[in-house]
Amino acid sequence: MNFDMYMPARVISGEDCVLKNSGKLRQLGNQCLIVTGKHSAKACGALDDVIQALEKENIGYQVFDEVTQNPYVSTCHKAGSVAREIGAQFIIGIGGGSPLDAAKAVAVFTANPQLPPEGIYGSWENKALPFVLVGTTAGTGSEVTAVSVLTNDATGQKKSFKCDQTYAALSFGDPKYTYSLNYDFTVSTALDALCHSVEGLFAAHGNEVSDSYALRAISILGGSLIQLYMHKGDSGEHLPHTLRERLYYASLYGGLVINITGTTFCHALSYILTEDYHISHGKACAVFLAEYIRRAEKADPQKYARFENVLGQHMETFLCLIREMSRMDVKMTPPQIEDYLPRFKGNANFQNTPGIFTLEDTKRVLTELFA
Repeated sequence: MNFDMYMPARVISGEDCVLKNSGKLRQLGNQCLIVTGKHSAKACGALDDVIQALEKENIGYQVFDEVTQNPYVSTCHKAGSVAREIGAQFIIGIGGGSPLDAAKAVAVFTANPQLPPEGIYGSWENKALPFVLVGTTAGTGSEVTAVSVLTNDATGQKKSFKCDQTYAALSFGDPKYTYSLNYDFTVSTALDALCHSVEGLFAAHGNEVSDSYALRAISILGGSLIQLYMHKGDSGEHLPHTLRERLYYASLYGGLVINITGTTFCHALSYILTEDYHISHGKACAVFLAEYIRRAEKADPQKYARFENVLGQHMETFLCLIREMSRMDVKMTPPQIEDYLPRFKGNANFQNTPGIFTLEDTKRVLTELFA
């Protein structure tokens, strides 16, 4: 039995958890930089709550709101300079996966003024600043992982980094911040959480702990995705708060899974869809899930049976639901597919896939789905 795990982030959850626990911010310093995007943190109320908590504790702050979807390394490097200019002692990231992942990089850049942007993918001299994460979407799980996925300015490609320094000192999980998300974004983030859980359940690097987290997440998501699909055509404002809460906590379980297991070929191939076709991350991962599940059934029939049992629905029904929710209009020519293949040579996510995913598998799957 393998029970190995490491997840040092302190998570505080529940309604108004930021305001109720403002004193914990004081322990991190008296000046901070808030890293976020232009709109969502304000729209959901998270930014107001964080500012109110900081002012209550007499902590100085400045807002850096230039983070976009799939944030560039250069943006994080710039934010690190701003943080140093104001004498920030800690960083607060507010948002979905992009601002949270950016905050991790900003914490590194702030503490390492000589580190060039591309240096984030290597090693650095000084320990990263402590940082706080406030999640506002139900999908990424970045609140409980050390991973940061950024877009490399030089290549335009997404690339991740992680180390023990890039766990949050504190993560706040208040599902109410997800209430304002529109329907399409809610679907995409829910699919991301599902992929984290299913990929991790069968990943080569999984163990007893990650399996437990994965099965719990899947047990929540199975029925929740059906309920979510029944609201198709809704703007999102009428989604039940109980459903929002289930999706949010399932996303944290999914984050706990990949914190141990990492991801597989579904995530690796998703990058070309987000980079070149502007498909949202969750849908870009989920479009490959049927192939992944077929491989998982062959690789580990016993675990597959446990998966199907906690899912609470017939597998073919479930796969039809996922196909419908991840539907996209993407076309690739055979030469385009060939051009993608060198990128994945020796890919670690492929090695983490049950049965090991190959370049030939890549060509076949992309052809079947998009040619």
